[in-house]
Amino acid sequence: MRITARPKRDESPAGYVLRLAELNGYESPWPVLCLSGLGKNFHNFQFVFGDQWDVGLLADVAGVARSELSALKYGAAPAENSVHRYEVFGSPIPRYFIRPKQPKVCPECLRESGYCRKAWELAPVTACPIHRRLLMDECPNCKRPVSWIRGEVSVCPCRYDWRETTLAPVEDSELSVVRRVYRLCNLDGVASPGKAEESPLDPLDLEHTLSALFFVAAQHSGVIDTTGKFSVKGRRNAELHDLITRSARVFDAWPKNFEVFLEWRRAQPNNSKLRTGLHRDFGTFYHGLYFNLAARDFDFMRRAFEDYVAGRWTGGYAATITRRKGVVLKDRRYVTKTEARNRLRVEALYIDRLIEAGRLDAVVRERGKKRMYLIELDGLERLELEFRELLAAEEVAEMLRVSVTVIDDLVSYLCLIPHRGPTVDGLPFWKFAKGTVNELLDRLGNLTPREPAPAASETVDFSTALRALSRRRYGVASFLRAILDGRIIPCGKGKGGGIKSMLFRKEDVAALPGEGVGRPSEHLYAAPTVIAPSADGGFGIGTRLA
Repeated sequence: MRITARPKRDESPAGYVLRLAELNGYESPWPVLCLSGLGKNFHNFQFVFGDQWDVGLLADVAGVARSELSALKYGAAPAENSVHRYEVFGSPIPRYFIRPKQPKVCPECLRESGYCRKAWELAPVTACPIHRRLLMDECPNCKRPVSWIRGEVSVCPCRYDWRETTLAPVEDSELSVVRRVYRLCNLDGVASPGKAEESPLDPLDLEHTLSALFFVAAQHSGVIDTTGKFSVKGRRNAELHDLITRSARVFDAWPKNFEVFLEWRRAQPNNSKLRTGLHRDFGTFYHGLYFNLAARDFDFMRRAFEDYVAGRWTGGYAATITRRKGVVLKDRRYVTKTEARNRLRVEALYIDRLIEAGRLDAVVRERGKKRMYLIELDGLERLELEFRELLAAEEVAEMLRVSVTVIDDLVSYLCLIPHRGPTVDGLPFWKFAKGTVNELLDRLGNLTPREPAPAASETVDFSTALRALSRRRYGVASFLRAILDGRIIPCGKGKGGGIKSMLFRKEDVAALPGEGVGRPSEHLYAAPTVIAPSADGGFGIGTRLA
């Protein structure tokens, strides 16, 4: 490139690439992308998230600091559950609120500053708070969606200059959401006329603000969605603007407008077969408010909802909603058996096993022919955290350096004891405690002598030994079982990691008796065993519980 430029603090990463292309007279961003090592990745826009874009190449070509380019990207949020959350000006939000594939522009901003702002890529930023105009996602001339595949920042491929467009202004009341987003991102252009009315959203950070707004937006859009993901997907900017503006009004004049919204929600058709009750009248809103928006930040919505139910709702027994039922989880001592099942994602029978094994503490009360379970929340949260830290079969296979297809056999031969899975709690796939995998590796390591291995001509590695033993119907799992049972002892350790690093004497491999089958013996499948929780807190092999 002949001409370079430093990125703006609030510039879109894709917009910066486009601006460099324009400065150098390219007809599209393609040459700049090729210089950046992103030639095939522009259309899916994955490079703007996390660490998928190595900015070194472009930084060297453009003559700018790597830190400046890295700041443009959406970095992965460092907090827990950060797989689908990314930083936007220091605020973590779910990825589906970031829409680089659907670019939008403000013609007046382009006329004044000549670059694309990063904030325009956020779903809730539907208007420009500086110029009080709706953002444009469609060319007024050719009617095609705005695209990054163009040669100039401000000019459509049809050669229409967007800076010549004058859009109709929007009301100040329709700018409340975008102004709030700009303030939370510490961006310019958030001045509002007069003193702003206090809102229950004021104490919330960006992520919880968007969660509250799009939770209500989902109710308005008729989408079964408690996160906002499906309310955002596929919507044009003008439609999204109307939806967000309508939802934002629910939080004005709190809680009066919220009560009006609840009356509207009750009047909507519901597929529930229940004749009375909160689920019939409020459907996904009721469930989502108490379970999907369980954080303390949304207590103000629950308090207003409960006041409405107690004072104005006539659709059933108000006592069916209590402060014990999912409001502030940390303030409760007990949860219901149903909630414990939902949070652990297990069947009711498995909850019984956990209680019997002492893994969950519960108070059990008789109610006629039925039982009422009150399960202690502290123990449930500890178990929930334990379940979240379990490893998938793919992760275990990587630790052992084996194919994931071997994991079923390792379970059947009792080389690995799963924590969850088909024979444990009905989960259709295996989950393992990391300690179980480390224990297997440690056990195999202890079987390997510390003294130097025999000469290379006298030994074979695990894979070579297995190929020789395959004629005797051995597989990875049955061979490993033979090692654990002491029928063949490793004589040393070779290169690499996992079980395949073990070395064996050729004579020991030749002397190992035939296994008979390459997969588990039939008796292991004859009667399904259940890996049930044991009294000491671990999991062992047991018979199916009645």
